[in-house]
Amino acid sequence: ETQKPTPADITGLTIAQRAEQLTAQKGHVSDETGTIDRDSLKTLNERAEAIAQNSGIQVAAVITNDLSTLTPEAFAAEYYNSLYGAGTSGFLVLVNNMTGKDLIHTSGMCSHYLPQDALTLDISKATPHIVTQDYAAAVDQIFSLADQMPDTIFDYSGILSKEQYAQFCEIAEDAIKDESKHFSVLLVDTRTWQTANSLQSYADA
Repeated sequence: ETQKPTPADITGLTIAQRAEQLTAQKGHVSDETGTIDRDSLKTLNERAEAIAQNSGIQVAAVITNDLSTLTPEAFAAEYYNSLYGAGTSGFLVLVNNMTGKDLIHTSGMCSHYLPQDALTLDISKATPHIVTQDYAAAVDQIFSLADQMPDTIFDYSGILSKEQYAQFCEIAEDAIKDESKHFSVLLVDTRTWQTANSLQSYADA
């Protein structure tokens, strides 16, 4: 039988410290309840890492019984920002056993392209798994949101509206015409992309 990790001891820790513990373990999924077995946790962390490597989107999940006096929205935002930094593109899934309000916090480009009504629907679809404490299946299902992000034009600057993005894609595809060639366009905010090396690293990936 696969062993489950023991519940995390988070007594007296700030949200930032809890996120630091996850970062130190090179993880993206924190199950503070000890419900997800180690193999499933490893699979989820590997999937989150693959999403980050392939698309530049940061994804994380926290399953907890303790919001540390914060609202679910504030907890998820602070935890995400502590993990990846404010303004980065990604989302965090919060399975909230304290008040029962589960949610998806989005940041950067994900806030722009993942509408709140769709996120509410995704949480609803995952609720049957959450109710039965099959948290691994719930998180895995919600991580599929990353597939909805653009794969040709990456607007990490947040400049383009949805309409402008669609228009940009049409113009770019019409300009190339040759379907055997692939291209990507990356728009960035130089306040968060500080060096040419970071752009080169992204291009290499």
